Formats: sequence, structure tokens, C-alpha cells
Amino acid sequence: MRNTSILFFAVLILAAALRFSGLSRGESDFVPTGVPGTEVYYHFHPDEETLVRAALRLLSLFDPPLTAYGTLPMLLGRGVLHLSGLFHDGSLDADGRSRDFVYKTVRVFSALVSLATVALVFYIGRRHWGLAVAVLAASFTALVPIAVQQAHFYTVDGLFTLLALAALGAGMQAVASGRPRLLILAGVLVGLSAATRLNGLLLGAVLAWLFLLGRDLDWRNALARLKRSELWFCGLAALAALLVLEPYLLTAPEVLQRNDFSDDFGYSVQVARGEILRPWSLADMHTVPFLHYWTQLWPQAVGIPLTVLFALGLAYALWRREWRGLVLVCWCGLYFLTIGGLHTKHVRYLLPLLPGLSLLAAAFCVAVQRRWKWPALAATTIIALYTAAYGVAFAGIYRIEDSRIQAARWIFEHVPEGQNIGLESGGFSLRRLVDGQRYGKHLINSSRVFYTRGYLSCGTGVDYLRSRLDEAQYVVLIDVNRYRQYAAVPELFPVLHDFYTKLVEGELGFAPVQRFKIDPELWGIDFGVDRPEPSFYGYDHPAVLILQRRDDFEADWAALKWSLKVDPRCADGSLAAVASALQVDDLKKVEALITDIETRYPDMRLASLIAAYLHEKQGRPEAEQAALERYVSGFLSRSHDAATIPWAAGSSLIDVGLLDLARMALIDGANRRASLRPADKSRQALSYSTIADRLATSGETELAAAVYRMAAQVDPRPATYNTLAALSIMKGESEEALRWWETSLRLDTDQIDILRLAGKMAHGLGRYELALEFLVRAAELDSELSPAQRIAEYGSLMAEAEKVGAEAWAADLRARLSGGR
Repeated sequence: MRNTSILFFAVLILAAALRFSGLSRGESDFVPTGVPGTEVYYHFHPDEETLVRAALRLLSLFDPPLTAYGTLPMLLGRGVLHLSGLFHDGSLDADGRSRDFVYKTVRVFSALVSLATVALVFYIGRRHWGLAVAVLAASFTALVPIAVQQAHFYTVDGLFTLLALAALGAGMQAVASGRPRLLILAGVLVGLSAATRLNGLLLGAVLAWLFLLGRDLDWRNALARLKRSELWFCGLAALAALLVLEPYLLTAPEVLQRNDFSDDFGYSVQVARGEILRPWSLADMHTVPFLHYWTQLWPQAVGIPLTVLFALGLAYALWRREWRGLVLVCWCGLYFLTIGGLHTKHVRYLLPLLPGLSLLAAAFCVAVQRRWKWPALAATTIIALYTAAYGVAFAGIYRIEDSRIQAARWIFEHVPEGQNIGLESGGFSLRRLVDGQRYGKHLINSSRVFYTRGYLSCGTGVDYLRSRLDEAQYVVLIDVNRYRQYAAVPELFPVLHDFYTKLVEGELGFAPVQRFKIDPELWGIDFGVDRPEPSFYGYDHPAVLILQRRDDFEADWAALKWSLKVDPRCADGSLAAVASALQVDDLKKVEALITDIETRYPDMRLASLIAAYLHEKQGRPEAEQAALERYVSGFLSRSHDAATIPWAAGSSLIDVGLLDLARMALIDGANRRASLRPADKSRQALSYSTIADRLATSGETELAAAVYRMAAQVDPRPATYNTLAALSIMKGESEEALRWWETSLRLDTDQIDILRLAGKMAHGLGRYELALEFLVRAAELDSELSPAQRIAEYGSLMAEAEKVGAEAWAADLRARLSGGR
């Protein structure tokens, strides 16, 4: 017994070493600007960042800053930070100078929570199975990579795991000791679990089942036990704890249905179920529900040997049907039912199952050792040693600088200043580590192609992506940021699939020059087996690929566009055939082609707009309205992305020569501007200007001017009005050009060049007062004029004012000259 206890303390010390090792990872002497003697702090965990920001912003439990998670993690994070802040000089925030202090503090708390889970596993194992089971189960929980990783970041999963285990332990102790009042404590813990993640309420069903059946699992006494007050007090305690921490569930329950932002519970549920697709959820498109966790994620999280042992432990508990094992099976089964069938499947979802499965696996090992002592002991030892080696190797990655920082350092040292670098957006991106003053940062922003699916043709998508990299000399990709996701769905997103796979393979005008990757290694053994769960790698050890431009850039992109235009995954060929048929007014052929497109490409809503146009020409108003409703349904179902859908539709229609339809699509989008947020209005206006630029370059000046006017309606900008003025001059419409310049100058009165142009134009049109107003203002603002030059310009303007009889301006300019201005 003494040796077993010593072994447990050794396991606990090793667990602490693994959790606190590299906890300050992110500190670096690399600064994107290259300033020597400076240390900065980097972090690459989007969920942790969201939770920490929410904790710092939490002001009211009735209106929390996010509902995707419960309020307890925010409260605890805020409490820990403010308590630690007593010893910190300065304000606490997630972005400023205290960023490193904030993240280190919450990560220390997370590591302590993880250690407490290991100790609790040992306690429960000892109380209900004995020391041998307790030590072995604690070892499994302490050493596996999933536990080590989650202990290094402040997320809800570690806290939820501890609280759920504590609730189960209290309930089991209540039944085992005959002290049912312990159920009230268990009820409080259930409420705390639910205030961390809402599916913690499942624990209430497990505890109710345990109390009603008792240790003998006898249904005959269940009705009598149902009448006992302890059970009801347990439920009330759970409900009270939950409502104290989340009173909005009572005062504003509709908040849970809100899905405006990714922080909303309703939005998160829809993404998890696959009802809303997002780039990060594409890797799970073709995974098998429930089975994927056992064939892919558990082996990644704990290793293959322990995965097999977990399955055997579950089977053994079901075969033995002892109450203590069945309690854990019941909890694991109910929880697994809630996550196993979800579209999104992440390794971290498995953490709450780890303690229960570790106890069941350990109980199985000890039971087998009673019958086949030495073979079973040898097998258990091998599994434990492999698990420990895998865990130690995984913890080793936190002692090595993150691969993204390594890549950024290489860029600074090897890429010449002034070069343009293509960078991804996304949660695991490198863009914050590249200095925008030293290099030109060209964001690929491939998400625009993703979010406009069904409105964007493949050829137009290729043109857009090419435009993002046209001037780039280098491209930096993180494999689990976008590449893995799009590589998994060639049929859904052919443009993005081919773009990323060909780019990585060096077939798109860029060749790989450097790759940075950290794998778990121990004594020369590499445990780094890449499996398809991007976040598991993205948090701490993704692969970073740096590519350099080749001379065959143009040819590669032309080949990609041509291949996709004839690819059966794309509707481009059919859309071109529709355009050709419309040009000769062959409406029957158009109708047949539209029907074919809608059958083969049901998500291509662009075809619905063409169908509406067709029905209008055929005099079928009801069919026209139905087609329009199908077309605009994407605006309603993708409220987050509605700003760029008109750009996608308009650009695609222009590319196939359907200019009138493109105008319709763009007008419709501009008319929806009232429903857009200011930032989205800005995005839409810029996208319209991009289309107008292309039209003007290709000679379609009339349509270009119309699209610029739409952009100005959506988001008035001086640059747009100045462009409209230039187009008016090209058409010889001087009065109209002057009106556009006047509008531009009302928005920004400090445009020196425009003031001079507008002044000259006004003078030529005989509007001398307006001309003098603009020209005098330009002279006032022009800092490059010397005092003598400014006096000379005022004198010239005064003479002009006297010549045209503008006495007020002449007097003003005389006063300026006499004052030496």
C-alpha cells in the first residue's frame, strides 16, 4: 500500500511537471519590426482568446458577453485575474502590455484545475475500487496528450471535466456511504457544471438514476425512493446554482436562440450540427458520426493502446454490471450521445470522458491481473509506459518555440524588405507576426469564395484568388488553418480545393522553400502522426509552409481557370451556354439549361436569378417571384455574409456576358444596404468599386458609372465620387463632373488635388465664385508651397477675382496679402 501511494505521488509530480512545463510559451524575443532588446507575447488559441476577452468584459450575469459557454468560466477567469492583479502594476487587458500576464495567469489556473482532476480521479478510484485502480487511473488521466494540451490553455473543457467528475463522485459517495444528503452537494456541482457547459444537466439524470436504483440496481424500490426529499433537494440545488450564475435563462431565455455572432449559443449549436457551414468545420464533412472518435480522435488524444484499453474497460463494466462501473458508463454514454452525432468533431470534446474511461480501464486491468497476473501486468506496464512516453513527448513541444514564430523569424532574416507576402486570415494565421511596414501584407481572404458559394462561378473565384496574389513574391500557409479543411471537400468547394492543394504542391506559380513543424518526440521516437483534426495541431504545433513565386505564375493560373471551367464540379460551362442562348433569344433552350443547372447544382442560386429573368420575358409573374425568392434566400440564410453576395453574383454574370442581369443583381444588393452593419456596408461598397474598376478597364463605362453610383449609395466615399467625376470628364460632361467633385469635397474638404481640379473646372464653366473658393482653399492647405509661392498664388487669384467682378473674394485676398499670408 505504501509503495502504491508513493507511486501516486510520483505520478502527481510528473503530471505537474507536464502541465507547468512550457506554460509561458509564447514569450519571444522576436519582434516583427526587428526592434532589438524587446520581448513580446504570442498566443494562437482562438477559443481561449474569446473566453479571456469575455471574462474581462463581463459586467452583468443578466447580459453576458457570450452565451456559447456558461458564465462560470468567465466569472472564475475574471476572479483569478483580478486577484492576481493585486500584484500586477497596471490595468488588465487581452491586447496591451499586460497580455502576457493575463494569459499566463489563467493558464496557471487551468493547469491547477487539471491537477485537481488527477487527484479527484485517484480519490474516487481509491474509495470505490482500491489503490491499484486509483493509481493506474490517475496515471492515465495525468499523462495523456489531451489532458496535457488542455491544461496549457484556459478553455471550458478542463473546468467542465473537473466539475462533472466531482458531481459524479459526490453522488457515488452519497449512495455508497448511505448519506443521501451528499446529493445536495452533488446537485450544486451539477448546476456549476451546467453553468460551464449546458450539457452538464445530463449529470442530473445520472444522479437521479443512481439514487433511484441504489447500489443493488433494484427497480422495485425506485418508487419509494422517488418520494424522498433528498432527490428533490438535489434537483432544486442544481437549478438554483445554475440560475444564480445564469439568471438570463429565467429573465431572457430567448437569448439562447440568438445566432447573430459566433459567440452566441444558437449560432454555435447550428455550426456544431452542421446546419451552418464554416471554414473550420469542413474537415468533418465526411467523418462518420460516433465511430470517428474511436478510430481517429481517441488514438490522437491518448494513443492507440489506451484507446483499445478504454473500449475493453467499457465492455467489462457492462459485462460485470456493478453499480459503480455502470454510473461511469451511464455518464460516458449520455455525454457521448450529445457529441458523437455532431457535425463538428474535436479532440477536446473527449476530455470530459477521460476520467471515467480511465477508471473503467484501470478496473479492467486490475481484474485481469487477478486471473492472469504476469501477462496482464506486463501488458498494463507496456500500455502505461507508452502512454507516459507519448504524454512526455507531447509536453516537449511547449519547450520549443512555436513553428509560426520560427517561420516569422525566417521571413525577417531571409525575405528582402519591401517584398509582398500573401497571408491567410483565420484563427491559426501568421499575419500578426509579419510587419506591415517592412513588407506588403496581401491577405488571401479565401473565405470570400467560401461565403459566396452558390453565387460565385468557378472562373470568377479563380480570378478573385489570383488578384489577391498577383503582386505577392511569397505566400505563407498554415496547413490546419485552411488547407486541411478545403482539401477535405473537393466536390463542395472545387475552386478552394484546387487552389490550396495545387499551391501546396507547388503547381500554382509558387514553389515551397521552407517548412516548419514541431512533432512530439522522445528519445528519437516520433509520435507525430497527422490525423484529420486541425484544431489539435493548430493550437500549438501546426506545419507552416513558405512558398516563393516562380516565373510560370501566369501559365499556372490560366491552366487552373481553364480546368475548372470545364470541370463537372463547376456550373461555368452551363452558365456560358445560357448566356449564348439568351443572346439569340432562344428561350426554350435557356429554360432547359436552367432546369439542368438547378438539378445538377442545387446550391447554384445564381441560376434562379436567370430563371426569374426568363419567366419575366415569358410573362409568368408567379414563377418569376418564386425564382427571385430562391435567389434571395441566400441573403436571409447568410445574414453574416450578405454584403459580398451581390459582388459574387454581379462579377459572375459579367464574366459570362450577362450585363443586364449583373446590373439587376447589383441594384438588388444595393437596395438591401439598410440591413447591413456599417462595416458590412464598407465591404459591399469596396466590392462594388472593384467590379466598376474592371468594367471601366474593359470599356463598359456606362455600366461602370452605374456601379460606382451604387457603391456611393451603399457607403459614400470621396474616392468613389472622384472616380465618377473622372468618368464624367471622359464622356465630356463637365457639369456632372463638377457635381461629383462637390459631393466628394463635402465629405473631405482637405483634398488639395481635387480642390484644384474642381476649381479649374468651375472656372471653365463660368462659376467664378465657386472656383475661387476651391482654389483659395487649396492654397491654404498646400504645405509644400513656400511663403513666397503662397503670396504669388494669392496675388494671381486676387487679380482673377477683380477681373470677374468677385469683389468679396478680391477683398479677402487683398487682406491676406496685406497681412503677409
